[in-house]
Amino acid sequence: MPSYRGIEQADLVKTLNDALELLENHSIGPVCQSRIDDLRKTDPATGQSPLGGIAAAKDTKELVQALRGSGATGLLLFVAPVMQYHGLADTDGKGREVFKALNETGVMNGARMLAYTPLDAEKDSFLAAEYAKRAAAAGGLKKISSLFKQAAMLGGDGVSGARHFGKLVRMARKGADDAALKQAFLKLDLRERHQLVDAGAIACGMHWAQNREFLSSGVMDRFGLVVPELKDGTLNWASDEMTALAEKVGKILSPFYESDEVQMQGIGMITNDRDGPQGVMFVSTRRAAQAVADAFPQSQVVDSKTQPVTPKGGKPQAGKGFNL
Repeated sequence: MPSYRGIEQADLVKTLNDALELLENHSIGPVCQSRIDDLRKTDPATGQSPLGGIAAAKDTKELVQALRGSGATGLLLFVAPVMQYHGLADTDGKGREVFKALNETGVMNGARMLAYTPLDAEKDSFLAAEYAKRAAAAGGLKKISSLFKQAAMLGGDGVSGARHFGKLVRMARKGADDAALKQAFLKLDLRERHQLVDAGAIACGMHWAQNREFLSSGVMDRFGLVVPELKDGTLNWASDEMTALAEKVGKILSPFYESDEVQMQGIGMITNDRDGPQGVMFVSTRRAAQAVADAFPQSQVVDSKTQPVTPKGGKPQAGKGFNL
C-alpha cells in the first residue's frame, strides 16, 4: 500500500479529513473555508477532487505528487498554530489526537513566504480571541498581572504584548463576542498583533516554548553532519571545502526528495544553541539522516537535540575532526 513518510495512505487521508473537519467546526474565517472547499471541489478535467486524488494514488510516488499538488500542505502549514491550539485545548475532546496524528505526518513543517496574508489575519485573530476568552474565564486580571512580570524579562515586546492582550481580556470579561474581539485585534499593526498572540499563548500556557515536547514533530527533524573545524575557526560556512561537502551530502539526500523526506539543506548551526555543533544541516526523516550517517561512518551526524545517528555497523566518532 502507498505510504507517506511511513504513514499508510488510508491513515493519511483520515488524518487530513479529521483536521479539515476540526477547522470547519471551529471556523477561523472565509479565506480558510474557501481553501478547504477547493480541496473538496471536483476538477471536471479529471473527475477528482484534490483530496480524492490523494485517496486514489496507486503508489507512493503518486501519493507524494498528489499531496504536493493538492494544496493541503500549504493550507496546514499556514494554520499550524491553530491546529496546535486545538491540540493543546483538546477541542471537542479529539483535538489532541487529531493534532498528534497530523503532526506525525510533518505536513505542518516547512518554509513559507514571509508576507502577511488574509489567512494569517484570520489565524491570528482567531487565536487572539480564543486566548482572551480562556484568560478571562480563568480570572484573567491575575494572569495579566503575572504575565507583566514575565513580559518584563522579555523586554519591550513582551510588555507591549501583555498590555494589548490585557485590553482584549477585559473586553472578554465584559461579554464581548468573537466578532468584537477579532475587530479590536485587527486594528493593531502587524508587530502589535504578533506581540499580543505571543502574550496570549504564554498567559494560557499554550506557547510553543512551554510545550516543546508535545508540539515537536515526530517524523521530521533537523539533523546535521558535524564539522568541528567550523567551531575552531579552521573553516567557515562559505569555505570551498564546506560547499563541496554540502554537495556530497545533497547527492546522498537526493533520492529522498522524491518521497518528500527532505525539506531543506544548508550550512550552519545544527541546533538552536549558538554554542552547539555546526556543519551541513538538513531537515529530513530519520531514515534520510541514517543514509548520511552510513555514508560518513568516521564522522558524526546528530539530531536537533544533539543525539547521534549511529551508522550501521559502528559508533559515531564524537568530537573527531572531519577529513576534508
